[in-house]
Amino acid sequence: DLLPPATPSCCRAMADAAAGDLHASAQTQETLFSARYWRKLCPQLHVDDKSYQDEVLAAAQRRKGPVAPVEACREVKSRIIEDGFAALRPSSLRWSVDVGKLADGVLSLERHGWPATFIAIYDEAWTMARDAGEVMKEA
Repeated sequence: DLLPPATPSCCRAMADAAAGDLHASAQTQETLFSARYWRKLCPQLHVDDKSYQDEVLAAAQRRKGPVAPVEACREVKSRIIEDGFAALRPSSLRWSVDVGKLADGVLSLERHGWPATFIAIYDEAWTMARDAGEVMKEA
């Protein structure tokens, strides 16, 4: 929920209305289990789209080089061992997805009353997780 907890109920109602029929509060069990609903929320993303998934796998096989340079991946391992966490510069990563589209998806989900974690419904989130797995494999 993007509104602070102390927001008056009239303001919450206006925010819900602005999200329209797609708002979480307006959904039935039927729409929740419908890929069509989730595609309407984030039309730039894919839900259980076999052709998109096949395209991602084919592109990964054609890709020249890893998602991140091997040295950067090794640095991740060293930092995890030393500090318990690690980060790579965004410029060193070559994600297989458009990160901006995922970010827009998170904003859309939140605008419609869903938690950001619901981005996991979309194929692009799993593609990004696959990429992260490749980084860790090299680490």
